[in-house]
Amino acid sequence: MIDVGIRTKKAVRYLQNEAGGIENAGFIEQDAHNFVQAHKRNMISSGDAQTLINHFRHLHSEDSNFFYSFQVDEYGRLCNFFWRDSISRLHYECFGDVMIFDTTYRTNRYNMICAPFVVNNHWKNVFFGCAFLCNETTDSFVWLFQTFFKGMGGKAPKIIFTDQAHAMAPAIRQVFPNTCHRLCEWHIDRNAQKNIPQLYWKQGFRNYFDTLLWRCKSESEFEVIWQNMICDWNCADNSWLQKLYDLRKKWCPAFSRSIFSADIKSTQRSESTNRVFTEMTCKTMSITEFLKHYEQRTTEMHDTEATEDYKCQGKPKLFVEDCGILKHAGSVYSRRIFTRFQHEFLQGTTKKLIHVETIGTCTKYTILKGENNQTETVQFNSLDNSISCTYQMFETMGWLCCHALRVLFFDLNFSCISKKYILKRWTKNAKHECGFEEYTEKKKTLKSSKTIRLNGLMKESFTVMTLAANDVDSEEIAIKYLYLAKVEIIKHQSELYVQNHEKNRSKFNSFNDSVTWCKDQILDPIKKKDKGNGYGRMKSKNEQRKKKSIPENIEKRNRIST
Repeated sequence: MIDVGIRTKKAVRYLQNEAGGIENAGFIEQDAHNFVQAHKRNMISSGDAQTLINHFRHLHSEDSNFFYSFQVDEYGRLCNFFWRDSISRLHYECFGDVMIFDTTYRTNRYNMICAPFVVNNHWKNVFFGCAFLCNETTDSFVWLFQTFFKGMGGKAPKIIFTDQAHAMAPAIRQVFPNTCHRLCEWHIDRNAQKNIPQLYWKQGFRNYFDTLLWRCKSESEFEVIWQNMICDWNCADNSWLQKLYDLRKKWCPAFSRSIFSADIKSTQRSESTNRVFTEMTCKTMSITEFLKHYEQRTTEMHDTEATEDYKCQGKPKLFVEDCGILKHAGSVYSRRIFTRFQHEFLQGTTKKLIHVETIGTCTKYTILKGENNQTETVQFNSLDNSISCTYQMFETMGWLCCHALRVLFFDLNFSCISKKYILKRWTKNAKHECGFEEYTEKKKTLKSSKTIRLNGLMKESFTVMTLAANDVDSEEIAIKYLYLAKVEIIKHQSELYVQNHEKNRSKFNSFNDSVTWCKDQILDPIKKKDKGNGYGRMKSKNEQRKKKSIPENIEKRNRIST
């Protein structure tokens, strides 16, 4: 129960309840805590850092595509390390154009920075790898990005999202000079609360600031709104706003609308992954124990991905029957992306065309958006059937917007989408020809999704039950062979349990075999005092101040009431 993330106290409570009470359990809660702690100490008897590296080497010996790298300081202590498995490399080959790098988590007894690389697949997260850093210096980030670049075969992402760590920007410029660096908009908003509270909490200023941060559509619009904000609120001398203006190309969406970003705002992905780390970590956890939980969560993500792949095999539900474009989109896009594409198509049915202008092979369509008489311009070239829209959804998200679809379907009578406007990363075949088939064939130990197996068994069993229900004799035949099948399955699973138990024992021994793997002992990082050090996402000063003010207000109200 501890291995799957259940806390010791809850595990003891469950076992005592199953035994019929504390007096029947045969142990008390303190016995369970002692047992668990002894088990954890035995797991890292060679030292936490040494056991971790031994495990990496063991994984590399079983799979040559497993990659890891680490650094030690002048005293031989582990300070930085990074690892990724084979399937993470394959995911990066398919979806490595967009990467999110989050350093807002400290998850273990050494207070090291956990930096997961996450990305969207089927509109879900998968891990590209994971790293731990002892500090947030430029040198540490340079080492990490260089290691990541090497581990991914020398392929750099097209765009990378990070928090507003000052030491990270020069490292990205050095290692990924051609990569677009975007800052997390959520962190920009929180930093504004902390640095300009005298302005941020005033409604007039917030209207300006929110428009710049979330709703700005063009660079010229940004400049006009920014100057109006500075003049109306007389804040030209504010140093923080000036620094923010200098970084405008990294956080304002108007400056990167032509760059594909999967419409990620950074927090959309990193915050959901942060919840995963919160559930599986505590401030006394060793890094070896963290690795074990990380591997479990990675397996769960792969299982979810397999389930999504299976669901994509069926035909999606069309809201508009006999629509050629929707049928084509449903046959190529994954289930999640088709849902969003179909939403855009339905939005296009409500858009009103107000002007058409044709010059040669180029036709311009002016479409009313329905919001304050705003318009978007769609341009179609009949020479090569190319289409573009000033909204730039295809450039940013990877599928056509409602304005372009309105022109293609209602005005030009297109029944399918041109190949140039179907991004492979969003299709059902996104992982084809990327090595996933070979990997699956090679790694026969990878288990298929339980959901997929259950679906297949239910189809077969339903057929048997339907036939057996026709007469009594058929029913007896079905019951007889179902009983025999149950006996054989129970026997097989009992033998499988014994085999897995022996395998886990040998794997546990490999954690501690320091003599076999390493000549020089790698020392643990310096343990940090856990007083005042929480775990999970690091809170900003503004969030901490709000939390502290709550009990003070309660105490004040109590004094008034008495």
